[in-house]
Amino acid sequence: MNLSFSDEEAAFREELRAFLRENAPQGQAPGFHDESPEAHQAMLTLRRRVADRGWLRLGWPERYGGMPVTPVQQFLYAWELSYAHAMVATFSTQVVAPGLLHFGNDEQRDRFLPAIGRGDIDFCLGYTEPGAGSDLASLQTRAVRQGDEYVVTGQKLYTSNAQSADWCWLAARTDPEAPKHKGISVLLVDMRTPGIEVRPLSTLGGGRTNITFFDGVRVPVENLVGEENRGWYYVAGALDLERAALFPWGGLRRDYDDLLGLARQMSGNDGAGLGQRGGGPGIDDGIRVSLARCYAEMEAVWWLSCRAASMIAVGEIPTTLASMVKCFGTEAHQRLAGVGHELLGLHSLLRPDAAEAPLRGLVNYMRRYTFMPTFAGGTNEIQRTIIATRGLGLPVLGRR
Repeated sequence: MNLSFSDEEAAFREELRAFLRENAPQGQAPGFHDESPEAHQAMLTLRRRVADRGWLRLGWPERYGGMPVTPVQQFLYAWELSYAHAMVATFSTQVVAPGLLHFGNDEQRDRFLPAIGRGDIDFCLGYTEPGAGSDLASLQTRAVRQGDEYVVTGQKLYTSNAQSADWCWLAARTDPEAPKHKGISVLLVDMRTPGIEVRPLSTLGGGRTNITFFDGVRVPVENLVGEENRGWYYVAGALDLERAALFPWGGLRRDYDDLLGLARQMSGNDGAGLGQRGGGPGIDDGIRVSLARCYAEMEAVWWLSCRAASMIAVGEIPTTLASMVKCFGTEAHQRLAGVGHELLGLHSLLRPDAAEAPLRGLVNYMRRYTFMPTFAGGTNEIQRTIIATRGLGLPVLGRR
């Protein structure tokens, strides 16, 4: 097994790093949610610069302005941008564009892909509902065919970015009489359509998600993606890729590296001063062992991610492996937050806006944020069921 990158992949990685050194926002608190207009504008500026390089179109067909790169290069792109806290990946690029390329028609691809590739259009995802989270196939939002339109009625939960999105990639039930996995369709819904209401929902991590209501929203039939009642299969395939691609594993490694750097500083005079002001115990054997254990976990996340990219490179969908890295990576992030708390003591409680917060409040943020990824994209309990059944061939509990 070859564990090294090709010359082309290594050169692409260095190109990414050089670009980020020049263009990534400096002085930004690591990975934090900043809802200010200034932060949003900075993100858009960076995204357009990335689009100018063609990197929002990695792996697309040349007909749509795509760059012919390998899945490993796409993985390196996501890793390096997340490590630099410069994530410009969106639902548009990571879910909608691949979905349209695989399941959409030519008119839909010609209509949406150029704008996605320029960074000019944003989507939100309409998947989760109050009664359909991990069991997404239980969704109840209805899309009733009336002539040349669908009339959509229902409620979606955790529709992140809905407040500014142009479109929604919506999963809705089009055949209530069919088995639950076979009566779902995917629709492209213009968020300016009458009947849509977006209400904010604050998260423990300090960001915003939304509850979105659809009340008699009319959607043209031409906005149906693929075949009617086949939407579950489109959504399920996208979720496998989402687990492998959307979670910012490079950002996890950056959080570890930043915490390790602080621990090294605390080995000197800085550590003593912090302890006198209510900090943690500084560097003792327990902390060193914990940081070493976290390092092993960071390496495991890296190699699991590399393996997922290599599977995609040969045309495989890494269903089981995506669940493995999602479970392990999200829980490793929680354990890293615990080590930071142990290291900093009371200082770990300081929020990012506190003047004396070490690492600009990184540990406080990790403690609050890292709960969410364990259930986003499918709870870790569901991921373990996928590993057991699809990966290990074990029976589903309750079935004979």
